[in-house]
Amino acid sequence: MKEKVKSIKERKFPHIFAILFLMMVIALIATWIVPSGTYERAVLEDGTSQVVVTDSFQYTDKDYLNPFFLLKAVTQGLTGASLVAFTILIIGACWQVINATGAIAVGINSIAKKLKGKEMLIFPILMFVFALIAAIIGGAELMLVYLPAVMPLMLALGFDSMTATGMVVVSAFSAFSMSVTNPFTVGIGDEITGLPLYSGAWFRIILQVVFYAAGVLYVLHYSRKVRKDPKSSLVYEESAALAKRYENQTGETEATGRHKLIGLALVIILAVMVYGIISRGWYMEEINGLFIIAAIVAAVIGRLKVEDVCTNMIDGAKGVIAAAIVCGLSRGIMVILDAGSIIDVIIHALSQAVGILPPSLAVIGIFIIQMLFNFLVNSGSGQFLITMPILAPLGALVGINSQTMILASQMGDGFTNLLFPTSGVLMACLAFAKIPYQKWVKFIWKYMLIVTVLGSVSLVIAQMLDYGPF
Repeated sequence: MKEKVKSIKERKFPHIFAILFLMMVIALIATWIVPSGTYERAVLEDGTSQVVVTDSFQYTDKDYLNPFFLLKAVTQGLTGASLVAFTILIIGACWQVINATGAIAVGINSIAKKLKGKEMLIFPILMFVFALIAAIIGGAELMLVYLPAVMPLMLALGFDSMTATGMVVVSAFSAFSMSVTNPFTVGIGDEITGLPLYSGAWFRIILQVVFYAAGVLYVLHYSRKVRKDPKSSLVYEESAALAKRYENQTGETEATGRHKLIGLALVIILAVMVYGIISRGWYMEEINGLFIIAAIVAAVIGRLKVEDVCTNMIDGAKGVIAAAIVCGLSRGIMVILDAGSIIDVIIHALSQAVGILPPSLAVIGIFIIQMLFNFLVNSGSGQFLITMPILAPLGALVGINSQTMILASQMGDGFTNLLFPTSGVLMACLAFAKIPYQKWVKFIWKYMLIVTVLGSVSLVIAQMLDYGPF
């Protein structure tokens, strides 16, 4: 009886589409209440990026948005998030074609047999790889590549979709939060404040080790519980349904020559992808192209009919369409706040509040400001271009050096991506993994407390050390 009541309550929880649309409504109402204001912008040397001009804030006349703008914001949000949304659709479609050859199922079955009794080793290994890439280039969107790859393996090893998602999201976003050489956060912050590019890396590397260990231990704790009792999973039914997507469509259990060729081709394409991302600055468009190549190669080697290829692509896209729409709805919130000219007002008010705090508390205040602001502007580069010209001079006034200010901003921007529904990448991952948002919150809230405390302590230490070069 209790289980029935619990099931009814869970079904009554709003769909993520409804949650995001409600947040868009709240954002629209906020634009009617909060005064409008803006900072002046200046164009950086790259000729495209715009940075806020310090001490240029001024209130402006209120231009009220009409209720119909709410519906326009949906389209504008999807347009603004189109690159990520199309990446989700392309990866979903191409992955289904590769899966239809049976190579993935057979390969995973082989890996699962070899890892029998040593399943837990996969966590520190894969989480290290995800964290390493995020620490070097940022690239949070790459989680959309990692998750489809590891999901079938984790399910085959007896874990659930929450474990697979947690392994990817926790490791990547944690490393992103104190990235060593991320050009979109650290690079921009250093340019705005006049610091040597990627200076202060030694302290961020130490933090990478600390937060990597915390993330691995957290995910391992949950995964052990699920392995011991599968029904203790937060997403038991969702994982069972998802596992059916990865069932072997060919009925083959042993790897054939064709399967091995497909596997080799995928490894080569993956190596090219990693090289291109790190060395050539490739982004979503190039990654999408490589996935299309992978699907074509797999289809040719696997001798799939053209009709079957097209059918599987449609089926694959259907499976992730919700994730693509979520990205647009998440972006729609920012579209409304920006159109109502209240984003600058909010950051101005928050910066004024933190200016009265002593340095040891002010640095935590900056951390919290960036966490809150990330709800409104869920873009690392966008957030730094808006907040750093305001917060850096403020930090100097209260005794916080620029290096510590950048670190506080990094952490504030990065960690909340693990929780906020305005994080398009997070919501896309949850939609792909069929994880209801409320269940993700139940999984991640303790880790959020851990990283918030660790982050605050780290910033106080940085302030005490006068973390520099200056």
